[in-house]
Amino acid sequence: MRGLQIGMLAAASLAFVGQAHAAIDVVSAEIANGRLVVTGKTSAGARVTLDDQYNQKADGKGKFEFSVVYLPADCIVTLTQGSQTARAVVANCGPRGINPRDNWLSSKTYTENDVVYFDGSSWIAVENKKTNKGEKPGAKSEFWSLFAREGAKGTKGDTGPAGETGPTGAAGPTGPQGAEGPAGPAGADGATGPQGAAGADGAQGPAGPVGPTGPTGPAGPVFSRALSCYSTAFTTRTVSASGGALDVYSPVCASGYTIVGGGCRGSSFLITYALTDISGDGTAFVCSARNGSASDQTVNARARCCLAPGN
Repeated sequence: MRGLQIGMLAAASLAFVGQAHAAIDVVSAEIANGRLVVTGKTSAGARVTLDDQYNQKADGKGKFEFSVVYLPADCIVTLTQGSQTARAVVANCGPRGINPRDNWLSSKTYTENDVVYFDGSSWIAVENKKTNKGEKPGAKSEFWSLFAREGAKGTKGDTGPAGETGPTGAAGPTGPQGAEGPAGPAGADGATGPQGAAGADGAQGPAGPVGPTGPTGPAGPVFSRALSCYSTAFTTRTVSASGGALDVYSPVCASGYTIVGGGCRGSSFLITYALTDISGDGTAFVCSARNGSASDQTVNARARCCLAPGN
């Protein structure tokens, strides 16, 4: 009888261990009606955790379901139960695009996917539960990742044509007249005779001093240009309800400006994006949108344009 009891306890213990570490079977994972819905099966009564944030207990048949307002950044969820782990790709989920934030400033707070310009290169903020404020790009990998490295210095260009000659400066004032030279000495009295020929002219007096130098004329014009960026206006298009899809292109940059990024904005959080990037021909920013709501929605696209420094 004692041996039978020990055998029954051992069997029960093995059954319990097997139940605690049963595999997780994901049945579905999708974005539906504005919520993340994940269903699956595991051991009856087991506690299942989603992305280390949400918990759910399986029912008596081992079924479980999550329905939460949550959008995974990479559209992949991880489920854990004991030592077992399962991952699933979420349907109807578009990954988040980048968010251009111009030059990095220590006074601003940055979040995941913010892109800044610092020290000649572009940097993208990474996911971090700590506050990203005053954290200089390149100093700590837990806050920033290199997005686009500064290009190599180009060869020196040809010398440009000479600029136009500046206007002639104003003439200086006329110097003062020199002093009159001294009179020559008087000749000795001779005998009165016939009138002699006229005497020679006396020596010329010394030249007067040189007048002061006139003022310097104004300098010719200097041409220069600093870095200049701006955002275009939004292009607005309507996307049909219940799964309608549309590519929305931003306005093109002004002549001489280069597109460096852009942004997308939808009138509903049920708008998802298959693509948010510069178009293949490099002239506009494109937002490939899909409408998951039951009514028509609008999608806006705009571009970020910059004019490089130079003469």
